[in-house]
Amino acid sequence: MRSASDSAIPSIDMRLFQLSFLVLSVLLLSGCKKALDDVHDYYPIVRTESVTTNADGSVLVTGRIVSEGDAPIDVAGFCASASPVPTMMDNQVLCDLDGDQFTATYGGLDAYGTYYFRGWATNASGYSYCDPIQLEIVTAQPV
Repeated sequence: MRSASDSAIPSIDMRLFQLSFLVLSVLLLSGCKKALDDVHDYYPIVRTESVTTNADGSVLVTGRIVSEGDAPIDVAGFCASASPVPTMMDNQVLCDLDGDQFTATYGGLDAYGTYYFRGWATNASGYSYCDPIQLEIVTAQPV
C-alpha cells in the first residue's frame, strides 16, 4: 500500500527532470552557432588597397580587412614576388592591424623590376588571399 508521501515522489522527480531538460536545452541551443551559407564565409576577405613607390625606392603597400569571416583576425600581411601570383612565403611581411587597415614597406627591390604584391589574413578557420597588384618600379635617372 502506498502512502501519500510515496505518490509525491514521482511528481517531484518528473518536475526535476522537466526543469533539467529545459535548462540543458537552453544551454545547448544558446551555445550553437548557425552554420554559414558558403564555406568561403568562414575565411577573412582581404583587399590590397594601394602600392606606392617612395622617393627612396622603397614600396609602401596598404591593405584592408573587408571581413573577418567567422572569427577575429589572427595575423595579416603581404607577400611579394616577381611571379604574378605570389604565395604566403614569398617575401612575407607580417603586419600590425590599425583598425581594419595594415601596411608594410618593402626595400631593396630592383629599380627596373616588376613586382606583384598580395595581401592575406588568417583567422581560426584558415587563411585567404586577395588579388595581386602589379607594380613596375622605374627609378628616375639623373640627367
